[in-house]
Amino acid sequence: MAEITQEQILSSIDNGMDAEWVENGHVGRLAELYTITQDARFKPYLELCKKAVQDTRLLNGIIFCNDVLQVPPVKTFVIANKKAIEKIKVKYGEPAKDSPVNRCIGAFWGYIFRFILNYDTPINGVSISLKETNGDALTIVTATRFERTSSRTEVTIKNS
Repeated sequence: MAEITQEQILSSIDNGMDAEWVENGHVGRLAELYTITQDARFKPYLELCKKAVQDTRLLNGIIFCNDVLQVPPVKTFVIANKKAIEKIKVKYGEPAKDSPVNRCIGAFWGYIFRFILNYDTPINGVSISLKETNGDALTIVTATRFERTSSRTEVTIKNS
């Protein structure tokens, strides 16, 4: 089992991974992996995602919901951040239904689960209804949850 700190996760997003992680097959910067996250409209949502990584309780809750309850990380993240998302929408405007914002949030959590936490099996198209559950925060119809096969090294979050 390998351990990673929240600071290392944030560093990988902002500055790229160190040589040890790259050698182990992990990929560096989020923006290099998912070019859509370079969209300026995503910046306030990216900052909110980074805050979620810094919040030990929320990050562990997102992992627990994915692993035990089989709830995609995006759904847990959006529900937990409904008020903050509403503030972003007031300040920057409503994202369109097919906005890259939704894909960017998915890209962020996909990066965290697949390349940081070492989950190898994305279960795509899990039906969720955030419109119903979360008022008008963001409209997301499907999301991805993640599983880890026994052959992959488990990575856990170490308190910083």
